[in-house]
Amino acid sequence: MVLVEGQDHERLAFMEGAFASELSADPGVVSRVTERLSMIRTRALDPDETARLMERMVGRRE
Repeated sequence: MVLVEGQDHERLAFMEGAFASELSADPGVVSRVTERLSMIRTRALDPDETARLMERMVGRRE
């Protein structure tokens, strides 16, 4: 999912899946994508935490 804002401040949402992609300027779609991305960002690890998690996961496989 990607949110894009043009020079005229029009907001677009781009979503891509395995078999289809969609670009939408529909305010409802843009709002839903904005909410989803916000939820993902609040739960995402910062880069250092991500690196430590990956190192622990690799260590478990060896």
